[in-house]
Amino acid sequence: CSDTEMCSCPVLSSAAQNIQASSNSKSRCCSTFNASHCYFSLLYADGAKAAGSLLQDTLRLGGSSPSSSVRSEEDYGNERTKESGSGGLASKVVFGGIVENSKDFDRDSVDGIFGMSPSTTSCRPSCFKTALQTLVDETKVKNLFTMCLNHEGGVLTMGAVDYSVFAEPPIYVPYTSKSVYEIPMGDAFIVGKKVLSLRQVNRVIVDSGTTLLVVPSHVFAKIKEVFEVEYCSALGLCRETDWFESATCYDIPNPKVIQNLPTIKFQLEIDESIQDSYDKNMPSHEEIAQSTDRYWHWMVRSRANLLKDLSASSGPDPSATSKGSRRFYHLSLEPSVYMLKSVVNEKQYYCLGIQSFDLQDEMILGNSLMLKYGIVYDREAKRIGFGRTKPNCGR
Repeated sequence: CSDTEMCSCPVLSSAAQNIQASSNSKSRCCSTFNASHCYFSLLYADGAKAAGSLLQDTLRLGGSSPSSSVRSEEDYGNERTKESGSGGLASKVVFGGIVENSKDFDRDSVDGIFGMSPSTTSCRPSCFKTALQTLVDETKVKNLFTMCLNHEGGVLTMGAVDYSVFAEPPIYVPYTSKSVYEIPMGDAFIVGKKVLSLRQVNRVIVDSGTTLLVVPSHVFAKIKEVFEVEYCSALGLCRETDWFESATCYDIPNPKVIQNLPTIKFQLEIDESIQDSYDKNMPSHEEIAQSTDRYWHWMVRSRANLLKDLSASSGPDPSATSKGSRRFYHLSLEPSVYMLKSVVNEKQYYCLGIQSFDLQDEMILGNSLMLKYGIVYDREAKRIGFGRTKPNCGR
């Protein structure tokens, strides 16, 4: 680290975390834990933090797990498969070795965090290429991945849209930020039959590293008011003054009453030009007609149904709607999605999977939403895909 070509900072004091990284991509800072190492630190919005030294080793994905066939876009129609368990992906990467962290950062069941943001480099404050970008550059795998989560874990598919996890084809929206997966959201959301404003929310982020659906305090207050006024009787908790609180767990004697709570819907504005680019990757109609792969037929028909003019859709609650020349796809969260089951000392609780946070104009779509919707992170086309997943991610 003392080499001036590798480190443009002197040995840092204990206040190193307050020093901002240089915009120079070669900027390094020496670690206070080991002067020969480069330093890194992380600070999250909830106050959790960690710090340590940068290390280098081989990252391998897929090679240690049982062999499984993953079908990507070009594989459909010709019965070819990719074996994800045979050799996997491997490359030498730079990563952080944690030396100290806050209590709220540490988790007994987690060994580390694999950051998969859109960034190609990270400066915290030492600057280096991210592990994901290194893996893409070195292995030449496509710069996209599919993520499906369930209560036991999930499935991460590198380099392909993994259609096997989806119950419906993904619908895409663009993202523009270089540091986070920030997407456009409609200016209203729906709690039951109540339409509420989201005009003050200017930033919506998709983040698998966030456990819950995180909303600004003023948005949470609107949701809370609707629940307390119209739905407290659903759980028999009308006399409780704190029955609907941020990220709180409840002992509910009769879990069946949870289904009486409302569905919460958020609107994603559909960019049809992005869907068109997706269509170009599909086989031709002639190839589809000759194929015996029924899944392709289903996928094409389903996508056509989702993107057609939905003004004639039957039922009061279509998954997508038209509003003038604008079209929206609904991310619908039923109570079975946002009321998370937890068992503590053999006793069952239900926890509200919505967290209020003083983010002012920012909202984070975290894991509680991803238990229903699989996500395609297409870093090549700068777009995010949402689609309902099969039970247990189709496995």
